[in-house]
Amino acid sequence: MEEHIRNNDSGTHGLAHVPHANTRPGEADSNAMYVLPFAIVIGMLVLSMSIYYSAGGITSAIEAKDFSAKVNFNSPNAAAAVVPSPAAPSAPARAAPSVPSAGGCGNPAPIKNTPGEPAKLDITGRPFKGSANAKVTIVEFAEFLCPYCKKVEPTVNQVVQNYQDKVKFVYMNYNIHGAQAQKALEGAECALDQGQDKFWAYHGAMYANPTGDAAAIKTMASTIGLDTTKFNTCLDTGAKASVVSAQQAMGSAAGVSGTPTFFINGQPIVGAQPYENFKSLIDAELAK
Repeated sequence: MEEHIRNNDSGTHGLAHVPHANTRPGEADSNAMYVLPFAIVIGMLVLSMSIYYSAGGITSAIEAKDFSAKVNFNSPNAAAAVVPSPAAPSAPARAAPSVPSAGGCGNPAPIKNTPGEPAKLDITGRPFKGSANAKVTIVEFAEFLCPYCKKVEPTVNQVVQNYQDKVKFVYMNYNIHGAQAQKALEGAECALDQGQDKFWAYHGAMYANPTGDAAAIKTMASTIGLDTTKFNTCLDTGAKASVVSAQQAMGSAAGVSGTPTFFINGQPIVGAQPYENFKSLIDAELAK
């Protein structure tokens, strides 16, 4: 039991608290001295473990989180509408083509001329529309069986109609489909022998009903008013095969690899391009 004694040393009558009779002197102080540091160490260990696991959870969350973002352009506040999005694999960069891409037959690759050195093409005796002395000459390499050549025909007609005597539009054969197209191209040269008007009649009829079949070509020639005896002989003998081959070689030397390919005062434009692309080049040439 605890008991109270008077504190005679202080000269007061206050009471002092003393330990139980079974406690040895100094034992309570000694226990307190060891318990307190031990409790501090345990507390620090617990705190350290809590910080470690918390940090690990945060790190995992950061690693798992994708902070890439995209702008939602459908939002009226597009500049501020940023939302997380999965990171997409980056595609390798591609070089921009020298001319806008457009459809064509074969391998209608862009042609890069040396600046100031336009393609030189011999157009002597070739059929043309427009003015013989026009400031701008447009040369087309085409093939009747190529659907892109047919597709661009309305654009060509629009150019000729809008620019009239300011342009000279010239036609050249370029075979993409080999033997399948050869007789259609030779037939155009056979028709030209009977006059430019007959050539353009054949040109229009062939694009309306493309064919490489010799019998069908002869029937077509009859319907457009050609002298069928001369035409059929010309077609059957292959008299114009070398003419077609010469045009093919000229085009290839100038960089043609597909149809349709055009040269506007020697400057190339490849494929079934829209009217605006022709207009920009023609206007630039007329402004010189």
